[in-house]
Amino acid sequence: MATTLNQISIGSKASSKRIEITYTSGDQDKVAAETSARSIDQVIIDNTNGTADVYLRLYDVASGSVTLGATVPDAILPCSAGESIEYSFHPGNAWGTAITANLTTSTTASAYVAVTWTAYITLLTSS
Repeated sequence: MATTLNQISIGSKASSKRIEITYTSGDQDKVAAETSARSIDQVIIDNTNGTADVYLRLYDVASGSVTLGATVPDAILPCSAGESIEYSFHPGNAWGTAITANLTTSTTASAYVAVTWTAYITLLTSS
């Protein structure tokens, strides 16, 4: 099953978005969460189904420029097995090019291991 991406505009101006990413067993996808410059205001990682810790890797480049296991992420956000965690940034954490996301169980930026369960990522962004 493939990784899914859902973008929802918040408010009438569409300056804020809720981006939902679902990783299912064996997904090794990098996801183009945003294709232009945005600020990340909040990140929620739901790993309540997880049997191992996960690491959300975020890249400030277009998804085509990311090679999993080779491209060094701009941020790595951890979440423990069986847990859910929320990261809030005030003011928002500015990303100048794009936002590409990837979820892995590897603690090493130069390695990549796919999750073998369903995990959920939510990003709240603004322009």
